[in-house]
Amino acid sequence: MTQRINDSGALRMGATDLNYYGEELNWQLNMLKNTMDNAGGTWKDQQYQNFVHRMLGVMETAKQYHYKNQAIVVALNETARLIDEYNSQT
Repeated sequence: MTQRINDSGALRMGATDLNYYGEELNWQLNMLKNTMDNAGGTWKDQQYQNFVHRMLGVMETAKQYHYKNQAIVVALNETARLIDEYNSQT
């Protein structure tokens, strides 16, 4: 038998946590990119170019994750709102 979610507060807390960790990941990757850019002044060989190429790929993947994460947070908050609405009617 399926169990329905009726705790909108827990859903909102999960959405808040998910948003926090997504923002933290984005901030950390930006800091890492800044460090990478600064290292470019002293490290100008093929290994650095390979590193930059791979890092930019990671950054693009993280950006896509961030956008999807934001959409999920919005959906979770909307679901919590609908749960509250449903519970207020019963």
